[in-house]
Amino acid sequence: MTLFWKRIAIVILLFLCLSYSIPIVIASGVREFDWNYKGKNVTGYACSVSGNKNHSGFNSRLFYSVLLILLFVNIIATFAVYAPIGKVIYKRYEKTKSLYNSPGVADDINKSANDEGNKHVMTSEGSYKGDNKRYVENNQDLQRVRRSTVNFNIMFLTMVFFYLVSFIPTLTMFVITSKDTLYWFKQADVELNVYIWLNRLFILHHVVNPFVYTCFDFKFRDCLKLLIRWKTL
Repeated sequence: MTLFWKRIAIVILLFLCLSYSIPIVIASGVREFDWNYKGKNVTGYACSVSGNKNHSGFNSRLFYSVLLILLFVNIIATFAVYAPIGKVIYKRYEKTKSLYNSPGVADDINKSANDEGNKHVMTSEGSYKGDNKRYVENNQDLQRVRRSTVNFNIMFLTMVFFYLVSFIPTLTMFVITSKDTLYWFKQADVELNVYIWLNRLFILHHVVNPFVYTCFDFKFRDCLKLLIRWKTL
């Protein structure tokens, strides 16, 4: 991707973020409600997405339902973005594997195994001597590509899993509670804590993402090491 398209991608990302953040900021406010507590009428105040009286026509349930649908659209878009990357990785793996299993390499392996006079010694620098060098290099390349393939699969599945686990409960709770201001006051203590935990589960996504990239993305890991090394100098 060129620098131009990277900038375009950032602009699109900012536009999408603002498009669903600005309506929440405009419509949010403090809602006043009457509640009967132990036989007494109590006037309460609660933060609400539809609490702004100047924007009382804002349909928060519809808004969050649309966001819930967009969540699944985003998953499909993520598959579409990562699919070409995965395709390139798998093609490279198959190409390296076919090279590793080529007749020339196989003949070299058999020859090395049967020829007692053709022994290869590892030097102190960790390199190999002899005709088996090409086999060793191919084997190392195959292992490296295979590890990249496995890392890509695990990283992608981990990201999708935590994305779904983080946002589906949160958006579902937003839809359920959007029209009932007293919803939280009607729950028992245990249920209330569970619902609040589900309501804030989106934080998990932001906490897990850096660890996912650190564990599985080698390039990100190398850049992070350089950054830490630069900071400590």
